[in-house]
Amino acid sequence: MDKKENIEILAIGTEILTGHTVNTNAAYIAKHLMDINLEVSRQIVAPDAGERLKAILTEIVARASLVIVTGGLGPTCDDNTRQIVAQLLGCSFRFDEEIAAELAQRYGANLMSLKDQATVLHPAIILKNTIGTAPGFIVQKNQTTVILLPGIPEEMKVMLGQVLDYLKSHFLDGVKTFTRKCNFFGLTESTVDVFLKQLQSNYPEVEFGIYSSQGVLTVQVTKKSEQKDPTLLLLDTLIQTIKNTFSGHFFDTPSNTIEEAIHNLFCQHNWTLSCAESCTGGQLASALTYFPGSSEYFLGGIVPYSNTQKIHILGVTPKSIEEDGAVSARVVSQMAENMLTLANSDYSLAVSGIAGPNGGTTEKPVGTIWAAIAQRGRPPFVWKFLAKGNRQLIIKKTINTILGQLLKICHQRLGEK
Repeated sequence: MDKKENIEILAIGTEILTGHTVNTNAAYIAKHLMDINLEVSRQIVAPDAGERLKAILTEIVARASLVIVTGGLGPTCDDNTRQIVAQLLGCSFRFDEEIAAELAQRYGANLMSLKDQATVLHPAIILKNTIGTAPGFIVQKNQTTVILLPGIPEEMKVMLGQVLDYLKSHFLDGVKTFTRKCNFFGLTESTVDVFLKQLQSNYPEVEFGIYSSQGVLTVQVTKKSEQKDPTLLLLDTLIQTIKNTFSGHFFDTPSNTIEEAIHNLFCQHNWTLSCAESCTGGQLASALTYFPGSSEYFLGGIVPYSNTQKIHILGVTPKSIEEDGAVSARVVSQMAENMLTLANSDYSLAVSGIAGPNGGTTEKPVGTIWAAIAQRGRPPFVWKFLAKGNRQLIIKKTINTILGQLLKICHQRLGEK
């Protein structure tokens, strides 16, 4: 790859290499770079150890036009990033009075790390850290720009805005990467892939991708070009073609989550929702209340995990459980209808299943899920599906599947008007 097009992210931290910490920073940075049409070509993790880190940084600087580094800017013995970058790029250090004053104001003049954290690279653009002690830096050497950010995710996220402003004015010329995407529920990868392969044969200059996440599919189309308007017009046309082909399964939200689609739809139409959940253990209600303003439509939920609670709180008949079992159509139907009455909501969700790893039988293996959606004036919609994976994956797929079916029912209701 031409160095001009090579953008890399380096996460520094032995704790990441050893599995003690998950590298969420790289995903967050890469997503925000794509939002301004800059595509990351490589993500790397390096240890804190000085010589090994120096060797890795040397290789990256030699091949990349832009390197974003997270971690190693603190005052402890294993924070070596500033020193190594200074050696590689020929920087010196200076004491920054302004940073020292800000740190003293926030943490007191007796802050032990004040002198260390106020000692900055020179020459460099300083990136202010308003919630931590370690500033960030933008350093340029020949054809390479190195950007240093703290490894603590909260601090990195606050400071990334300064980085994006800089990149918009210095890197957004020439060939850029443009992308568009759309989201679907209730579809398999193989179903969508057949159609995308047909499109790809007609548009070989466009990259098509499918990303599956427990019942939700994201389709992305990407094209490199120097011309923004005609490229975006092409990508928007392709996305619209894909949407039209699978129109009954499409949703569009900034977060790419189906729970936000439910949130927006219910708030828009002043509908109310409640839920009674067993195998998901409250995570369905948690998903529904994730976004601010959810109290406008979500009235509440109950977690009748045991059969006793299903009977005493929700009014499920003991006979239904004795004859069909808790994981059955009759039980979830009663749960949904009784929750609808109890909450006085427009819609109600109910779910009972076997999330595993234990509890499965030949008749009802692990992953067996029964769900119901009740709405005023209509019989409940009840169905069964099999969710595969470990316990958490089964729960997540169950939630997405139920919310997808709810979205479909709501769209059908709107289409009837």
